[in-house]
Formats: sequence, C-alpha cells, structure tokens
Amino acid sequence: MSNLSQSVADKINKEQIKQKPVWIFVIQKIFWTILLVLSVVFGGVSVAIIGFLLVEQDWVELQPELANRITPVLLAIPYLWLIIFTGLIFLSWYYFKHLGRCYRQPMFKVAAWVLSLSLVIGLGLLTLGWGERVNNYLASAVPIYSRNFDTRHHVWQRPLAGYISGQIIQLGSNQLRLAALDNKIWLVRLNGDTKIDALAILDLGGQVRVIGYQLAPFDFLAKEIKDWDCVCGGYCERCGGHCAGCEISCQIKESGCGQRKR
Repeated sequence: MSNLSQSVADKINKEQIKQKPVWIFVIQKIFWTILLVLSVVFGGVSVAIIGFLLVEQDWVELQPELANRITPVLLAIPYLWLIIFTGLIFLSWYYFKHLGRCYRQPMFKVAAWVLSLSLVIGLGLLTLGWGERVNNYLASAVPIYSRNFDTRHHVWQRPLAGYISGQIIQLGSNQLRLAALDNKIWLVRLNGDTKIDALAILDLGGQVRVIGYQLAPFDFLAKEIKDWDCVCGGYCERCGGHCAGCEISCQIKESGCGQRKR
C-alpha cells in the first residue's frame, strides 16, 4: 500500500468516517440534473421574450427615425432579459459541473452547448407564441414589469419624437384621451387625414399606439392610430395566417378574415 493510501486509510479509521450510501449520490445527481434542465428551459423562455420584444417594435414605422439616430434601438433592447439569460447560462454551467465527471469540461464549451440549446428552445417557443404569452402575463400580473421592463412602452412613449401609446379612457367625435403608463393623460386629436388601422380598438379600455405630432404638453395630433397587440395587422382565424401577410395573401374576405385571434 502506498503512503498516500495508508494515510487516507488511517484518517478514515481515526475519524471513523462512514461512506455515504449510493442512493444519496443518485438523489444529488437527479437534483442537479433537474436544476440544469430548468435553467436551460428558462433560458429558452428568456430568448423567446427577447425575440418577441424585438420583433414587436414595428421597425417599419420607426425606419425614418433610425436613419438619423440609434435611440429606438437602444430603448428596444430588453436589458433585463439579457441579464437573466446570461445568469441562467452561468447557472447551467454551475449545475452541469456537479454531474459526475462533468466538472472536467471547460466552461466555454458547456456555455456554448447551453447557449445553443436555449436558442433552439427559445426560437421554438417564439414561433408557438409563448414569448408573447409570458410577456403579456407578466405585464398584466406585475404592473412594475409593464412600466419598466416592457421595452415597447419605452419606444412608444416618446411624444417629442412623434410616438405615444396608452389606454383609451374617453372618446369624442374628433378626439380621444389616453392614459399612458406614467399616469399622464393625453388629449389625442383626430382629423380627416388621420389613418386608423383596421384592428385598432377605438373603444373605452382599448390600448393603442399613436403616431403624429405633439402640439403642446399632453396635446397630440394623430397622423396614424395602430393596434397595440399586433404591430403588423393581426391574426386571421379563417386563414391561419399571421398579421399583414394574411391581408396580402388571403382571398376569402369573409367574416372572421383579418380578425385578430384572442
């Protein structure tokens, strides 16, 4: 017996160290595996929400401003979810190294594997609409999330740049009042040139986005009023098509065509 083996044996006998049962190691491995799977799945959810918030900004309408300044892009970046996603990548590596001999794997290799898997899961969830569902659930259940972390509100609450959004609290013949997320009330004026999107809900409680010009503090002239929930036109229940693509390709033109699925 080598000196090292003898010293280890002497220490075990002296301190009366007892070997742990095998089932303890099995439970620990299952525990770390579950945490690893959860961190990868939640990483995928983060990717889905990031994708939804970026896609839903209506970049076509923001294109004229993007030609001169990068402000909308900086406001549209979901920093919170990027931080969460980065943290989940680190946690995934931490959990992974507790599985058997996985600690021997370099961090960058594990991070690349987790990143790729989370991206695949996230893109799948985004395609299925789960990015929108989770984001909207958080916005309705946690008011502070909607005010501070839904980046659509940051981009679409800039009156000096020509963009405001909010909930309709009063309707008139040629005007309406919007309650923005910052609790400020806006008078929105309409005229004969105001373009109203077909899916915009011009009713009490409806939430809309308005493009136009600020005339005075809390006084806005609407050039265009758009639906809040879908930036490109809605979802056709008849055709199973998404948003503006339905209006272009659909030839049915019956009841239910072009109506957003709720």
